[in-house]
Parts: sequence; structure tokens; C-alpha cells
Amino acid sequence: MWWWVECSDRATAWGAAKGPAEAEERILASALGEHLSARLRFMPVLLLQAVGSASTAVCTILLARTLGPAAQGAFSSFKADFDLLAGAGMLGLPQAIIYYLGKQKLSRRRVLRLSLWQTSLVGVVVTGLFLAVPLEPVVQQAGFDVVLLAAAAVAALVVHGNARALVLVDGSASLFAFVTVLPSLAVVATLAGAIWTLQPHWSASVSLQISTFTIAYVPAAALAWMFASARPAAERVQSEEPIKSLLIYGSTTFILATLQSAAQVGALQWIRRGLGDQAGVGIFAAGTMIASTALLPVNYLGPLVFKSWIAGSGALRWSQLHRWIGALGALTAAMLVAFALGYRPIVNAVFGEQYTSHGAVLPLLLATAFPMGSRNLLHIYVFAGGRPWLAMPGELTRQVALVIGAASSTQVLQVAVTWVIAESLGAIVTWFMALSLHRRQR
Repeated sequence: MWWWVECSDRATAWGAAKGPAEAEERILASALGEHLSARLRFMPVLLLQAVGSASTAVCTILLARTLGPAAQGAFSSFKADFDLLAGAGMLGLPQAIIYYLGKQKLSRRRVLRLSLWQTSLVGVVVTGLFLAVPLEPVVQQAGFDVVLLAAAAVAALVVHGNARALVLVDGSASLFAFVTVLPSLAVVATLAGAIWTLQPHWSASVSLQISTFTIAYVPAAALAWMFASARPAAERVQSEEPIKSLLIYGSTTFILATLQSAAQVGALQWIRRGLGDQAGVGIFAAGTMIASTALLPVNYLGPLVFKSWIAGSGALRWSQLHRWIGALGALTAAMLVAFALGYRPIVNAVFGEQYTSHGAVLPLLLATAFPMGSRNLLHIYVFAGGRPWLAMPGELTRQVALVIGAASSTQVLQVAVTWVIAESLGAIVTWFMALSLHRRQR
């Protein structure tokens, strides 16, 4: 009913000469028409979000049903490595682009130029890391050409992140949603084609698996870049922020993204190397992917919320934050109830019987959807309030809890319990940081 608030402000403009009753009808019709129009314009965004969520779910189920936990674990480890390197390589630039471009303190031309330099640097650094550091020894052992393929996949993710930020600032919400889901759609299409035509060779070949990511990410990034660079060049820039300001603002995002991805990589590596449970890697990866799939609407809408919260008041941000977290809690509770009513039949039907071999790992990890999503929303809140560093205490708390808990774990189930506790502690600490910001801005 937000549209009704505007009605009283329009009475004079519609002309009282027509009569109070007719004026009121026309005001109501106009406001209602605008309300319905806004909802219709937002429908493509919701549809694209649904497609992105479905593609991620299809990818998880496809791997589970055709390859099993062990092979899925290997594929998920590669993806986690790429996410870690891309998150670090972005240096927080996408968030800085959204913030400073929205404040008219940065030009698009400069962003495009910085992105090209950044992508080139990331490609060189990642190639060196894969050759020098045994993050994934099998990639290093597969040869220099496979290392280059891996570096190209990471560089493509960096390009996509910057292009996505530009589209958010200059483009429509529907175009932004489409650009956002491009990598997910490309991975599902490439993965399905590879498994259909190349299995069983695909699951046994590191080069083929790495190529799947490269073939998916590079065209998706190129298409996103085309959309970003094709936007109108007309813009009003009050003053160009120096690179130092961009890096300082993005440093918190850089640290957060690196730590969050490193936690996933560390957990999978510990289960594989520390516990020696290859199937457990796949089951743990499937559980975290289910939780992430449930959070995709939040993740996709996050930048749009960030863009609107930058221009909004602190009171509005705080009110909307409460509603989002409440909806997220209801969604998580509904999923947990569904799992509790039919855990084994659901898992057997969707993933296969092998995924019930580790007890309650999957439903435990599903429960992390609420603290993970809440923490992401709280991060958006403090970033929009111009205090990104307030997100750090919660992430550091989460990391310490993960390290202590994982080091003392001897089973995958214990690692899952540690993950839930760490996510919850991180969300609680971040909540108090956001609350302190809210009280200062009142």
C-alpha cells in the first residue's frame, strides 16, 4: 500500500474543479496504475532469479546423480578455488564502482580502463599461483595449458564482476539480473553437454573439467562486458576519486570475499586431505550448495538493494533489513520442516542413496541459509551506510570458530556442526555491529 501515501500530494495537481469525488478516483487510478506497472517491470527480474536458482540446483543434482559424491567433490573443489581467486582478484572493485559511480565520483570510461588492467594482472598472477603453489596439485600436474585454462576462467569471473557492477549502475534491473545469471546458465549448459558426450572420460580428466569452466565463463564474461561497454557514455562526474580511494573502500570487500571463499576451500581440503573422506567432500559441497541455492534470490537482489540503500535514509534501510531477515528466516524454517518430514526419501530421490551415508550433514548445512543470508544482508547495510569495516568483526569471529572447530573434527558431521556454529556466531556479531551503526545514524 506504499502507493497510497502519494495520493494526498496530488489532489491540487489534478484540479479540484472536476469535483472531489472525480479527483479522488483519478488519483487512485493513477497511483494504482503506477503500482501495478512497477510490479510488472519487476517480474522479469524475479523470473531471471528463478532461472538462476534452478540452474544452480540442476547443476548440483546433475553432478550428484551422474557422478556420485567423490567426483562431485573434485568438481566442487575446482569451483571453490576459482571463486577464491576471483574474489581476491576483484580487490573489491565492483562494490567501489557501485558506490562511487552512484555518487557521481567515478566515470565509466575510467572503470573500463581499470578493469582491463586488472584482468590482465589477475591472469598473470593466477597463472603464477597455480604453477608455484600446490592449491590444486592435479592442475599443476596436468600441464601448462591446463593452468592457462584455469587462469582464463578466473580472469573471466573478474571481468564479469566489474561488468555486472557497471550494468547495475547504468542499466535496467532486468538486464542486471540477466547478466548476473549468465555464468550459472553457461556452466549448466556446458556441464550437461560435457557429461552427455564425454562421460566417463570427463570425470577422469582434470583438463576436461577445467575446460568446462573456461568454456562457460569466458563467453559469459564477454557478453556481460559487451552489455556494460555499450551503455550510453553521457554522464555527470563531479570529481574523479583517486585509485587509492577505490582500493580503500574495496579493501573490506576484498578481505571479506577472500576469507569467505577461503573458508569453503579450507573445509573441503580438510575433509579430503585431513580426514581422507573423498565422498564426504562431495556431500559437504552439495550441502553448502543447497544452502547457497536457497540464498540466490538474496545474492542476486543484493546489489539492487545496495544501490537503493545508498540513496535511502538510515531508518528506511533498517526497516527493510528487518523485513528481509524475517522472510529469510521463514524460508529457512520451511525448508528444514520439509527435510525433517522426509529426509531420506527426499535425498534419495534428488541426489541418490550415497548422499545419506553421512547422517545429518545435508540438513545441518541447509540450516546455515539463515545466518549466511542474514550476514550478507547486514554486510549490505553497513556498506550502504558508508562503514564497510563494521563487517569485519563478524567475519573474523566466523573464521576463528571454523579453524578451532575444524582442527578438532574427526568426521564430516563434526565439520558440518562447526560450520553451523561459526556461521551463527558471525551473524550475531555482525548484527551488533549493524545495530551500533543504526543507533549512531538515528
